[in-house]
Amino acid sequence: MNGSFKRIKNLPFTKPTEPSQTTRILVVDEEESTRRILHRYLTRHGYYINVCEDSECARQKLEQETYHVVLSDIVFPSGDGMEFIHWLRETHPHIDVVLITYQSSVELLRQAFKAGVVDYLTKPIQKLNQVRNTIQRHIDKRALEENLEEMVKELRVSQDNFSNIVDRSPDGTLIINTEKEIQYSNKMAQYYLGQELEILKETDFLQELLETQRTELQLPDFEDGRMLTLDVQLKPTVWQKQDAYLLLLRDISERKKVELQLRHDSSHDSLTHLANRTFFMSHLERLLARKKRDPSYMFAVLFLDLDRFKVINDSLGHLAGDDLLKTVAERLTLALREVDLVARLGGDEFAVLLDNIEIPGDAIRIANRILASLAKPCILQNQEVVVTTSIGITLCTSAEKQSEELMREADTAMYRAKSEGKNRHAIFDEEMHEEALVRLRMENDLRRAIRDKEFVLYYQPIIDLRTKDIKGFEALIRWIHPTKGFISPGDFIPLAEETGLIVQIGEIVLEEACHQLKRWQKVFPQYADMDMSVNVSAKQFFDSDWVDFVAKTLNTTGIAPKQLRLEITESVLMENPKRMNAQMHKIKQLGVGLHMDDFGTGYSSLSYLHQFPIDTLKIDRSFIKEIGTNKRIEIVRTIVSLASQLKMDVIAEGIETQQQLEWLEQLQCPFGQGYFFARPLSPKDARKYIQKKAAQIHNRKPTPINIPTVQQINT
Repeated sequence: MNGSFKRIKNLPFTKPTEPSQTTRILVVDEEESTRRILHRYLTRHGYYINVCEDSECARQKLEQETYHVVLSDIVFPSGDGMEFIHWLRETHPHIDVVLITYQSSVELLRQAFKAGVVDYLTKPIQKLNQVRNTIQRHIDKRALEENLEEMVKELRVSQDNFSNIVDRSPDGTLIINTEKEIQYSNKMAQYYLGQELEILKETDFLQELLETQRTELQLPDFEDGRMLTLDVQLKPTVWQKQDAYLLLLRDISERKKVELQLRHDSSHDSLTHLANRTFFMSHLERLLARKKRDPSYMFAVLFLDLDRFKVINDSLGHLAGDDLLKTVAERLTLALREVDLVARLGGDEFAVLLDNIEIPGDAIRIANRILASLAKPCILQNQEVVVTTSIGITLCTSAEKQSEELMREADTAMYRAKSEGKNRHAIFDEEMHEEALVRLRMENDLRRAIRDKEFVLYYQPIIDLRTKDIKGFEALIRWIHPTKGFISPGDFIPLAEETGLIVQIGEIVLEEACHQLKRWQKVFPQYADMDMSVNVSAKQFFDSDWVDFVAKTLNTTGIAPKQLRLEITESVLMENPKRMNAQMHKIKQLGVGLHMDDFGTGYSSLSYLHQFPIDTLKIDRSFIKEIGTNKRIEIVRTIVSLASQLKMDVIAEGIETQQQLEWLEQLQCPFGQGYFFARPLSPKDARKYIQKKAAQIHNRKPTPINIPTVQQINT
């Protein structure tokens, strides 16, 4: 057999057969609407259709009648959908199973394909012709396979005719006798295997196939050198009146590539491509488990926080800040050993796991190497910038340590390094309780700030990208410290969340934001439908009194519930999905909207979206920044399309340029916010912004601003 065949392009496939009443379809879905739509559509196109609402009914139908294709959901009111699919494949192997489901996680699809599902369709079904095409494709494929087996068994046609049909298939086909000798191979099989045909003679390979009837094989593409992943199936057959095996090869390289990318994205930071917090903590748990097995084993945790990053970010802009973070990620990677792990925890915080160190000096030496690497100048927006970092080091010397405890120790040591002048490292020891006192003082300052009302709100407009009018505002908290001046939320919110003070601060923000919206609505009646978005932390959302407080605030301020939007991040959503879902439904019962903030930067939660009562997805600014690249624009396009299918709104965050706006308009993204429209504004400046927009959009001169009295507001 010649192994040097070139890839076959544009093969003349035969026209798919038209359906007839002999093509029998069984639809198994708990949703009556889905069953009704599919029954009406497929019957109209000539198929024989039967429907069931659960697996119990389906089992009875399958025992009573013959079907060619089963369209089945995986979620039933009673019974396990995956168990039903396993049963169906075992008892009716001739039936092709196509999954129809709202869920599309990588793990679910992997299990479904392993169980025997041949294809899947996502609900709600938007394009019915796609259902028909999918069914007909597998009917045609099944017919081709049956025809092939019949031709092989009965030798009714000549070898030339057989080859002509099989060579049209994009799948590789081989016939192997019991002596492991190749009796026939089509062109695609020769192309896929090339010089690797000898692998078929290996006892272990064929023995594994005989036991499992299915496996995967990785081989080089002899045309361009890339690695191919082949799905390999082995079926008993007869060739020239002798027992033989039919070997089918299908290229699943692209599917594997997509699965790999999804797994990577769920465990890595989208901006720097480093591991994210979830992956880092999982790896840390594995090292702790190894420490318990081997007390002599030692590793270290490094906690890094960039010095003066906020200054650089505020002075040069977020785009430059992002470029700096990517540069830092690259330098950290180069400064570490291959066995070490570096992750971006969020913002300008990074963490490092130093695996299998022998002495504490190893951690110090690597920390010094990191400091030296990051201290080298870099160019941002044609300016030379030097960024340094403070590093906290903790050594895991006890098997009784917990992962969060180690992170806290490294964090405490990092604060010590900052307090000693920054651009240095500090090793955690017992004397670091002094560092805890500093944090305690910050906590006391926060309590005083709550008491003395030192917090102020700024407001960033959210714009309707179709009309360029104001849709609403996002309320952003600022702290005006009596001695330290302006303090960014990033400097006090983490401590507020850690201490639980975030609940009180959140109540202050919610009340003031709602009052402010009511004031603007009275001054600008043309914006009576304007809404207000307020960020909510996990501690706030899970607080037992939070829902009641939201209801009380709506009542006292007088704004309509639909005009309040609560924003939660993707990572917060996934902390405790079951509990979060319950709280969200309580909020929705009030009529309040729910936004998922920073969508795409945290967990891979696509499979959870339809379970939560979310109204709006906010696309993280990291995707908008690089929207001009093929990968980013496709991600944004997918998010917009996904939101549309789930009947959700979309807000693009971080719009900073005209080009970014034009891309989003082309993708039909409905709403956006960012510096291109306005920075976060004080209440006074926000009022001026509304007045200016009112004049522009409504094509009239600005009207004098009548500030309502306190009595008017209260009434």
